[in-house]
Amino acid sequence: MYMSTVLFLTYNQFDGKGICTAMHTCEKKESALLALAKPEKAMIGCEHCQAVEQFIAQNHEALHAHAVEGIYSNVCQKLPTALGTMCESSAIRLSRKFFARTAELAASGAVCSQVCINI
Repeated sequence: MYMSTVLFLTYNQFDGKGICTAMHTCEKKESALLALAKPEKAMIGCEHCQAVEQFIAQNHEALHAHAVEGIYSNVCQKLPTALGTMCESSAIRLSRKFFARTAELAASGAVCSQVCINI
């Protein structure tokens, strides 16, 4: 009898409206980004894109290693041994090519060329 009362009170205390009210997420808030003029938004987008380009160009080896590790542990290890070995070598080759080419494009500025076009 006591448990049903506790469950009822807990359920009523944690409804969706109560949770968003407690977290102050129910009210619609204006985003500072929405208030900016279009040229300012474009400039911010271009700056952020260039920062990502620089990060990729400088860290492509670490990104490649992280990708291979993730594919290996989440996919290849779960396969039978013969397929797992083939999966790992394929992941290494494809990831290396992907991140090397992405780093080349990032270093050349091609990744952000369309984002930064009108600035």
